[in-house]
Parts: sequence; structure tokens; C-alpha cells
Amino acid sequence: MRLSALRLRLPLRCVAVIGALLVLVLSAVVATGCGSSPSGAIASPPSPSAATTAPSATTMPSQGSEATATPAPTAPVPTGEVTAFVGSSAPDFRFKLFQGDESLGKSELNLSEVAGQPIVLNFWARLCGPCWSEMPELQDFFEERGDQLQLLGIDVGQFTGLGLPKDAGKLLDALGVTYPAGYTDDASVVSKYRIRAMPTTVFIDSDGVVFHSWTGAINRQQLDAVVERMLAGE
Repeated sequence: MRLSALRLRLPLRCVAVIGALLVLVLSAVVATGCGSSPSGAIASPPSPSAATTAPSATTMPSQGSEATATPAPTAPVPTGEVTAFVGSSAPDFRFKLFQGDESLGKSELNLSEVAGQPIVLNFWARLCGPCWSEMPELQDFFEERGDQLQLLGIDVGQFTGLGLPKDAGKLLDALGVTYPAGYTDDASVVSKYRIRAMPTTVFIDSDGVVFHSWTGAINRQQLDAVVERMLAGE
């Protein structure tokens, strides 16, 4: 009888020991999980008060990428002068106008035919958000100072993955833009004018020499400041 009782007690003790061990193991696992975050943990989102910076220029898609109906957000691009190109003669190229024939005399011509006066040459594209934002500033400038120099907008979207010429004219109409604007079929313009992001605005003096090159959207105050400096040297 005593032997039978002993045999019954042994399995029960084993079960109790195993149960205790399981409790200890589970406690250790829970303690580890509630301690320091594992190396692969996802960082918590920034606080709602964290400020964000709006893009000042649209970087050009990689070659072969497909343009979408609306421009994708891009990181801010530093704005300012492209010094390696300033001081050299402005490369010539042929372009066709969407509008502004009455100002330039005809609808298809070379940049060299506009020479002999200061030029503000603005490169833009239909799918470039910052290009849209600066166009009203350029329009105001044209209306107030168009008699002092020539403002010319050239669409290069077909070479930068940011839209085709056949649709670009619609943007001008939608924004009420009336200054001379067109497009070029000369793909070399992108490299010759050091176009690294859109928009890019190049200031050319009356001698046909590049005075300043601005990458990114330019506002009226910045535009007037560069033009004043350029005209002071005329």
C-alpha cells in the first residue's frame, strides 16, 4: 500500500516541478519583451508640432521613368547660382512658342534672335509643382518690367520626364500666363544650361553672357534683386 502511494506521488511532483519551470520561463520572456526595445523596432512618429519644409524644386526623374498626372513630392533642392556656367556665352537653341508671337515677332526662332537685350530665361515643365507656384510671380514681373528686358519661358518637360509639349500650353492658359512661352526640341539644352532641377531660371545680359543662374522656384523679390544687379552692369 505504501509503495503504491509513493508511485502516485512521484508523477504529481514531476508535474508540479514542470509547471513551476514553465512559469519561470514565461516570466523571463515577458520581462525581456517589456524591457529595452529590440534593434528592429519601428521608431515612433514625429510629434505633430514638427515642422516640414515644402519642396522648392522638382528633381528630375531618372531616365526612362514614367511621368504621372501630378508631380510627386520631392526633397528640397538648394537654390542659388551655378558658378561654373556663369560668365560664359548663353548657348543658342531653337524654340517654338505656345504664345507671345506678337512680342517676339514670330512663333519659331533661335535664342540668338532675341539677343541684344537682357533676357530672363525660365525653364519649366507641366508636371513640376514649383514651376506652377512661380508663374504668377513671373507674370507680375512681365506686366511691370517687360519693357526693360525679355522674359521667356521654355518647357523642357519632354527631356526631364515631367510632361510633353502637347499638354503644356494648357497650364499657361489655366494660370493666366501671357508672357512669351514655348518649348524646344533640342535635348542638349538640359546639359548646356546645367538644368539639375526644375524650375531653373537663367539671367542673360544684353551681350549674351550668362549673368546668373537660379535653381528652384524664384519669387518676385529674388527676381527683382538679380535683375537690378544685372541691369546695373549694362
